Amino acid sequence: DNRKGKWTAGRKKRSLCGLHCVNNLLQETAFKKKDFDKICVALSPKPFFNPHRGWFWMGDYDINVILKALGQKGYALRWFDKRKGKWTMPEEIIASFFANLLRPCNYETW
Repeated sequence: DNRKGKWTAGRKKRSLCGLHCVNNLLQETAFKKKDFDKICVALSPKPFFNPHRGWFWMGDYDINVILKALGQKGYALRWFDKRKGKWTMPEEIIASFFANLLRPCNYETW
């Protein structure tokens, strides 16, 4: 692999944090906004409001979209919700992790 030892990181644009996290993890532009939007529609085909993305189709994708996208690439993701207790996954099998952080003004980002 000619990328060995080289890490790439895409720049975050607008409210596409989840999309950028997945592409950065995969170290390629594996998904575009339209791909994540298709996943949203597959998860919930409601015509106007989709619970898996933010208003106005600007991004703000939820964990279900990230789970589905990584699954399409052969990756498994375990979702840990800190409200539900202690994390029990062995550290030696962790390749990466995402964190959803609440920022000032109730703005969430991956």
